[in-house]
Amino acid sequence: LKGWIDMAAVSQYREPPYALEAGPGFLRTLGVLAHEVGHQWLAEARYKVGDTIFDDLLGADETHWSYLLDSDASLHYGADWRDNHDGTFTAARIQERYSALDLYLMGMLPRDRVAPLTLLRNPAIDRHRINREGDVVSATGTSTITIDQIVDATGVRRPDHLHSQKEFRLGFVFLAAPGTEPSPEDLEAVDRIRRA
Repeated sequence: LKGWIDMAAVSQYREPPYALEAGPGFLRTLGVLAHEVGHQWLAEARYKVGDTIFDDLLGADETHWSYLLDSDASLHYGADWRDNHDGTFTAARIQERYSALDLYLMGMLPRDRVAPLTLLRNPAIDRHRINREGDVVSATGTSTITIDQIVDATGVRRPDHLHSQKEFRLGFVFLAAPGTEPSPEDLEAVDRIRRA
């Protein structure tokens, strides 16, 4: 067992919007589950410039991406920052998928598939904040961080993408109060998430 995730009371998954498989609530539930599974590998990467190692790619709890990182809308925070060409940037997308950097750190992608990252610079903004779609921030500049700088600080991903584990098993456990039986609706709600 590598970890466990508490997804809270199942009652929240029985009713719309969470019960609608194509709906935003249901997709958000899957996103939360994927986010928590991703913590097996993410997000603690640092990068090196010269002899100095920097940790400003990191944000909330130092285990998520910085609010200011253009993370390509990683499930582990940061955003897909759109340059407004006036010194401001808009969070066009947030928390949608595993980014290329995420997939490299998970052992799913070779390092040459990770494009350079953009980190917005503004010392007045707390990098530990959590992004909201549509946020607009001013940046005093940007930095470009390459996968080579990350590898210099953290080492090469081992095992690499050719030899890393690709199949994983997740077990779902339904806890009920002593002396109670889960309703068919509760079991179906959990099974709907499990299948997805």
